[in-house]
Amino acid sequence: MKVLIPTMGTRGDVQPYIALATRLNASGYEVTIATHPCWKDLIENYNINFVPIGPDVDIEYETAKIRGNSKNWMLGFIRTMKFVFKIIEESTFEIKKLCLNADLVVASHSNIGATEAEASGIPFISVTLQPDIIPKKLGNKSKVKAFLNSIVGTFVNPFMVRPYNKLRKVHGLKKISSFDELLSPILNIVPISPLVYPSNEFWEGKNKIVGYWFLDEVKEFCPSEELSNFLKSGPAPIIISLGAMGFESEEEKAKLDILVNSVNEVKMRAIIQGFNKTLESYKLEENILAVGSIPHTWLFKYGYCIIHHGGMSTTATAILSGVPAIVIPHITDQFYWAKRVYELNLGPKPIPSKDLSKDILVNAINSVKNNYEQFSNSSIQLANKLQTENGLDKTVELISNILGIQDI
Repeated sequence: MKVLIPTMGTRGDVQPYIALATRLNASGYEVTIATHPCWKDLIENYNINFVPIGPDVDIEYETAKIRGNSKNWMLGFIRTMKFVFKIIEESTFEIKKLCLNADLVVASHSNIGATEAEASGIPFISVTLQPDIIPKKLGNKSKVKAFLNSIVGTFVNPFMVRPYNKLRKVHGLKKISSFDELLSPILNIVPISPLVYPSNEFWEGKNKIVGYWFLDEVKEFCPSEELSNFLKSGPAPIIISLGAMGFESEEEKAKLDILVNSVNEVKMRAIIQGFNKTLESYKLEENILAVGSIPHTWLFKYGYCIIHHGGMSTTATAILSGVPAIVIPHITDQFYWAKRVYELNLGPKPIPSKDLSKDILVNAINSVKNNYEQFSNSSIQLANKLQTENGLDKTVELISNILGIQDI
């Protein structure tokens, strides 16, 4: 049974599908991930079939450059979406050709592959990483709700569906008018823990929250001697990992200064990821170690606390580590996940990136120190519960049921 997973974006956009593909392969499926050429080695390292789509560009650098040249995060987000969608448009016939050789398409959270699968007559399931945008079709039909839904329909739907209608026209499909028409009619997977985001009673039955998809990144990882010695030489460090938000096209010395000076102010140690361009000419003291790309599932568990940006995958891995977190959300759904970390008592109030300063970050770190026992206990308890959810197994079971497969 051949499964195609087309996806595009940064490593955080690709990694969940590597986890899914690994588990599907282990269950007897033959999975291919189609994405940017820059992710070839990452994907093939997990013995997953890889097919390049789109131009051979450093996608993280390109999106960082777009963000850096934008006046605010919203403009940067819109420009990034336009940039990625242009690549999707240019790749749509490549994707359709791949669909024709598949028995099932898993359309990623940007709906890549959904249009092409429909045009090819191939069944597809969809994936949603931002559950707040799932339509609540079974909800109360009060005038207030109707008014709110009309606002969503007027302002959100055109932004979401316009570019996909361009694709649909190319493939001879009829136009759609609302976001929910982009989702699979048979199954929409939400790979998030119900303990972090409970299923909504007003969703249609096809929307299934299954638990996180965690990728086993640590089997082949061996830390450098420098990193091992740093971890052994003192108390647990603060882990600073802002994901794509710490990936620069130009120096971001002001932000790095805030992070470094805050750590020094509270007299703690830290490991910092990202900011590679700025760090080329930046002098760090012995209490802070800069590291490159290290699996979060390995690194985070060594932290005293984790300072991160609130991306869905990073938030999930931070929760799984059982370590408290300080979240600095920058864009879109990061604000929601930051809020959930606070509500679940896993860390102090989040710090929106526009409000970040040394004094505010120092206060947040001190809040973690002053309330460490309760934050740590909450983090460990939730992490232990996540270990039993088996989101990947549930997803494979749902897919097998959809396809009517008992044993492959």
